[in-house]
Amino acid sequence: MQKSRINTRLPTTQFRTDRKGSVVSDTKISSTSAYQYQFVPDTAKLGAYRTTSTAALQVILGIPPLHLQLQREARGTALFRLRLPLSTNVSDIDPSEIEEKATGWSTHPLEHLSPTQISLDDGGNINTGLRIYTDGSKTEKGVGAAFCVLTDVNITHRWSTRLSLRNTVFQAEILALLKAVEHAVTLPTQ
Repeated sequence: MQKSRINTRLPTTQFRTDRKGSVVSDTKISSTSAYQYQFVPDTAKLGAYRTTSTAALQVILGIPPLHLQLQREARGTALFRLRLPLSTNVSDIDPSEIEEKATGWSTHPLEHLSPTQISLDDGGNINTGLRIYTDGSKTEKGVGAAFCVLTDVNITHRWSTRLSLRNTVFQAEILALLKAVEHAVTLPTQ
């Protein structure tokens, strides 16, 4: 492999680590030069081998130290979940001004159906006016979608198509509904 000397600019950082991995704050790293190999990962180019401390890798990769992440999570929990005010030097947010998250359904709608929500009657034998029927199906022979338009007792329009065997029944049903709606939009208003 070829070695080449490259000057690399690192992003300015707000913290660094000493040899033991302790974080020392307010030190800025501006640039470095290193011998680098072609086709070697960035961490290896910067000397991040097996003996590199975790804290040093966090600095190189721009990952905040664990204790700072824990402080952030603890403050977020205190403020948003426990509704405790933080000290004024940390934040001036009043917990009472924060909206609460919606928690979802308290009970499932299926458990409390009203009679007007669902009807088990098929509507009887309706054979007057304009009606549109759709269908999507899948058998071992194939997948298909279709719709037909009936005016009184006469079929005034038919549409059907064959789909790929990879399509599902749901996709066939949706396609039939889509085509039926597209056709219904073109009909004169009634």
